[in-house]
Amino acid sequence: KEMTTFTEYVHDDTYSDAVLVVSDQHYPVHRLVVCKHSNYLQRVLRKRKKKRKKDKYDEFDRKVVDITFATEEYNHHFETILRYMYGENVLQGLNGQDCFEECQVLLAVAQQLDMPLLVDLLAEALHVTWKNIVYFLETIPHSSNEYLCNKIVNIAARYFDVLMDNYDLGFLSYDWLILILEHPHLNVKEEYSLYQLIKTYIEHNKLSKSRRNALFGCIRYSNCKYENIAKIIDENLVSDQVLAEAVLHRIKLLKGIHQSENEDDIPLRLCKRRAHSRILEYTGTNFSENGVIYYISTQGGQTEWKNASLTGKIKLTVPSLEKGKIHHLVGPDHENKECWTTDTPSSWISIDLRKYRLIPSHYTLKHGGKSQSDCLRNWVLQGSEDGQEWTNLRRYMIISSITIIV
Repeated sequence: KEMTTFTEYVHDDTYSDAVLVVSDQHYPVHRLVVCKHSNYLQRVLRKRKKKRKKDKYDEFDRKVVDITFATEEYNHHFETILRYMYGENVLQGLNGQDCFEECQVLLAVAQQLDMPLLVDLLAEALHVTWKNIVYFLETIPHSSNEYLCNKIVNIAARYFDVLMDNYDLGFLSYDWLILILEHPHLNVKEEYSLYQLIKTYIEHNKLSKSRRNALFGCIRYSNCKYENIAKIIDENLVSDQVLAEAVLHRIKLLKGIHQSENEDDIPLRLCKRRAHSRILEYTGTNFSENGVIYYISTQGGQTEWKNASLTGKIKLTVPSLEKGKIHHLVGPDHENKECWTTDTPSSWISIDLRKYRLIPSHYTLKHGGKSQSDCLRNWVLQGSEDGQEWTNLRRYMIISSITIIV
């Protein structure tokens, strides 16, 4: 039989030299192909000078290995992994929630098969957000993938104040917790509340003295109120030396005494925390619930959506208005409201985020409505810190069917 693509060798006996058994399915495979991708399969399919009694072979002298997974869903997805080994794009056609759910299972299978390249690919495709961060902390081992681990810790640290308010964090492993607490962008409302969380965590988990000290060492005691420091002293869980150091540092700051101009020379426990920041990752879906406007309009997902322009959380400005109301510019997509300025050259729309600062990675612009003639042909995306001086971030020029991005 003539093969037109390498993927067609899946389920084909041609030149196969091993058989993988997954649940009740038998897959004839080619060692050269599957062992290239999987370190685990390299070990179990390795050829030996002498056959061992425990090894199984079929009538064609092909080694037969049962790699059935304990989870049936993993068995069901193995063929997708196998097709990847033979050159198929496992993520093609997936998007949104389907991509997220598929990647979760495929990542788990790839980890068990020790497939580092596929693990990296799937880790990058998984969108870790403030809404699903608890799932990752509960199910993904902290050492599973460096890229994914950094992604999870970065999101968890920046939303740690939200996690503290809404979850019992006793489910966190020590490894996850210490990585989050040591993150430079950890967000907490009060240091004393962090102390209470750590104290409760230690009460419910058997930890060595060094691990207990490491957790308590993540608290910025010099930022605590004096009455809270007094409570911590009374409970005698933190060394007197650390607490005395914090009190002395506060006194020096009050007197205007600075030990060093370089913050790197000051122990982390004596430094102020950085300003609160969030990460809103683009998930590939326009008008999703993970964008900046949605975040502001729901107070970080804590309340029902209210138009941020009407509540005063952002300020919209236009030089003129011919149709619609200005707050329609940031309304939800399902309302399908139209709003535009008069037909004046160099018209513009300004969105003032007020107290928020933004480092943009993506944006969605919907225009044209029901008429193609109303579509924008040329526009510039600009950013400003003061509303006076503007910097061009992207310039778009559409000539015929060609889009030029500068």
